[in-house]
Amino acid sequence: MLYEFGKESFRSFEDGIRKEWLLTNGIGGFASSTIIGANTRRYHGLLVAAMRPPAARRLILSKIDESVTLDGKQYNLYSSRTPDHTMAGHLHLRRVVIGAVPRFEYGIMDTSIVKTVCMVYGRNTVVVVYRIINGKSPLRLRLTPLVNFRDYHHNSERRWMNFQQSREGNRVTIRPPWGDRAIRLFCSQGTYTPLEGSFYLNMYYEMEARRGLNPQEDHYIPGYFDIEAGPREDKTVTLLATVEEGVEKADGDELVAREEARVSRLFKSAAPRDDFEKWMVLAADRFIVSTESTGSKSIIAGYPWFADWGRDALIALPGLTLC
Repeated sequence: MLYEFGKESFRSFEDGIRKEWLLTNGIGGFASSTIIGANTRRYHGLLVAAMRPPAARRLILSKIDESVTLDGKQYNLYSSRTPDHTMAGHLHLRRVVIGAVPRFEYGIMDTSIVKTVCMVYGRNTVVVVYRIINGKSPLRLRLTPLVNFRDYHHNSERRWMNFQQSREGNRVTIRPPWGDRAIRLFCSQGTYTPLEGSFYLNMYYEMEARRGLNPQEDHYIPGYFDIEAGPREDKTVTLLATVEEGVEKADGDELVAREEARVSRLFKSAAPRDDFEKWMVLAADRFIVSTESTGSKSIIAGYPWFADWGRDALIALPGLTLC
């Protein structure tokens, strides 16, 4: 049960932003973007957290900009757009495979990097796992997180983001100037270099422009993680982002396996007859969430805009929970 997209789906930036993916965490939070990783909506992000599940959503981690240095040359794997520039990292993207989680396969010369995105079910936490299958030359992978802490219906500007950060090794804590939650970033390997007063300016959201809304936004760059890989080395690196307390593990492979096992249990329970019904089961699961206020379940009225509404929940109940 997989959707696969090859080069024919993202020959150009415009082709690549036509298809989008969505993950959810069972409490109203989600991760979403286009298949080339370029955010075209204010609602796109690797971690949109539900601070009072399933409501009070905030964009926490917009994206991670990855670059690879091989033989003294830098290759940017990320795709994004500002009003006057397009970053075409999708040129190094070979294939996108979407099942229980999405995987993105990049290739540079004889080196492959597979990126997997996974939300932790029941937690406002996302893990991004990079498997590096290196070629004949030493490699450096740089991971640069773009951080925010704003209501997911609004855009942010640099002047509002007076964030403070502290760190212990590869564990970075970022405190926004409002609210009582901290953003925590963990990387399983490499070295972290903090930056002061660094921002990604004027990220352009094409879909918001089409809707007649403000299409530009700034994001905070706290620093970057550098990971080295030797010739012919095969290694896995996890970057974890969360607003939860007590998240100390950054074993991405284990967390991905746990989510894929949860989806397998769903299929066993629902007994779908073919792949189409499997996708319907998985889609239904995205909409059923736990609520903090009642300790029970509810139904999201629609992604990415809506939370849970009683009328929509009652209309959807038979299809989502009985069929």
